[in-house]
Amino acid sequence: EMATEYEDLEFFGFDISPMYPSAIHPRNAHFSMGNLLDPEIPFATEGFRLVHQRNMLLGLTRDAWPGIVQDLYRCVVADGSGWLQLSEVDPIWCRPGPVSRSFLKMLNETAQHRNVDVLLPQSLDRVLTEVGCEKVKMMMVEIPIGPWGGKIGLLWRDVLKAEMEALKPVVLQAQWENALATGVDIAVCGAEMTTAEEWDEMMASVWAEMDQYHTYSRVYLAYGQRVQVQ
Repeated sequence: EMATEYEDLEFFGFDISPMYPSAIHPRNAHFSMGNLLDPEIPFATEGFRLVHQRNMLLGLTRDAWPGIVQDLYRCVVADGSGWLQLSEVDPIWCRPGPVSRSFLKMLNETAQHRNVDVLLPQSLDRVLTEVGCEKVKMMMVEIPIGPWGGKIGLLWRDVLKAEMEALKPVVLQAQWENALATGVDIAVCGAEMTTAEEWDEMMASVWAEMDQYHTYSRVYLAYGQRVQVQ
């Protein structure tokens, strides 16, 4: 969409999986595959006036973030016209219902188990400052989840549903490992959720109660400028 609107600019998409559109492919949009965890991403130093990364929170450990953001910063031009931008969704929803609270507790435990910092979205401005960005600013937007939020709420719920479905095997594996580690009998583990059927039942209740409690999530966006050191 950006490439279509701004035909005089070049856009480069980078992802670990081949998820790029094929039906609409403007001539100024270029896509490639790669891994952020490589020592360097395959782009030139100071090659871009804007570098944007989003929705990587649950895919990166807290230890990986400094090096990755430093490499993104490397790719930003240093003449004062280059910017680095990060955007993340807070995975802990606001005003959750009782079933949602149980689910979010489980999600948080899984994140801790995998060394993922669920509080990082709230400090994206600090992350940018630590790699050298100046004139750093951060904003937060609250987005309703579910029909109570109208069209946006329905669209956002669908986005989160897809994300939670992708996380299903990760959370189930963590619950299984936790049950084994604590000596809980898997067959009679009660509150422990270890099967796909239990997951589906819980998530159906999660989505159903959001209208009652007016659940919403927070999205954070931070950006900072790279200035040449004299």
